Amino acid sequence: MERGERRFTSELGNLPFPLYHTSVYPGIENKIRMFVLDESRGCNNYCSFCIHPIKSGRLRKKPVDKILREIEHSNSVYGTGLFRFAGSNTPDDILQGVAGELLKKNLKISYTCFGNFETLKDVDFNSVRKSGCMSIFFGLESGSPEILKKAFNKKNCLEDAESVIKACREAGIFTVVSVIYPAPFETDRTRKETMNFLLKTKPDSVLVQFPGLYPQTVWGRNPSRFNFTVETETYALDVMTYQIKQFFPPRYWNPLPYRVNGMVFKEYARETEKFQKELNQNGMVTFVSDEAYLLSKCAGFENPAEFIDRNRYFLFAGLAEEIRKEIDIINGNLFKV
Repeated sequence: MERGERRFTSELGNLPFPLYHTSVYPGIENKIRMFVLDESRGCNNYCSFCIHPIKSGRLRKKPVDKILREIEHSNSVYGTGLFRFAGSNTPDDILQGVAGELLKKNLKISYTCFGNFETLKDVDFNSVRKSGCMSIFFGLESGSPEILKKAFNKKNCLEDAESVIKACREAGIFTVVSVIYPAPFETDRTRKETMNFLLKTKPDSVLVQFPGLYPQTVWGRNPSRFNFTVETETYALDVMTYQIKQFFPPRYWNPLPYRVNGMVFKEYARETEKFQKELNQNGMVTFVSDEAYLLSKCAGFENPAEFIDRNRYFLFAGLAEEIRKEIDIINGNLFKV
């Protein structure tokens, strides 16, 4: 089979609106009407662990007026008022521009997005919240300057991160941060730095995960340089076909075929879980994502953790009728959040 050349679309404004017709997606009328909105593609931050800039290229933006027209189109044609912006870090001018236009047009929608501490540090989060932004997800990864630089090639300024988390929360935006623990080169000292940063800034939710060694990333191309030990000759295939057991803690998953800092899978997965538990013991939530928060609000829950627990039970027990009822409630509240 001949393989074609991969090309990145540069003019996102020329793309047609997404088609969510039943002829394309049979049964979509019975799904949650929250659409992913392609406001930007690619990324200029080449974090060592991340595949996004490799698969999607450098940052390209969709014009604000086209984003607004897409929102209005989805609203009028498909009756949705829920959106999750697709970009890996929504640019400040896009976020601020879309927020301003939504307020000007008095469009009643709710949405979430990804954010970058550096690029969003001067954003007016109060106007962003008033425009319908319910939650923003930030990639923190570590509260240790050493780990940010040495393991992640991540340019987070922790002072900026602290001020952005504070401003975001004060505006009423549910603030989610991600942490990769244990990171390559992690020590007791760097662990303490990350824990202390999280306890000091108190984001609304912290998503903690162990490091993933993905093919073609900087880590994947240079595993030994980052304290990884690959244990199989078919590592790329093993990782790409790996089955995650969503309802169970990682210690019950099948072992991944690599070591981190000399630790086998069950050892570093156990460390991740211990970190999560310590956060929980300090009153912090560790499993509510930005889109889950938005859905919990539409489902009528004040506590998003209860929404997660309830749906985990429904899915694990196979209670399809209960899930159907909840979908109907969410779709009935699309414009009432």
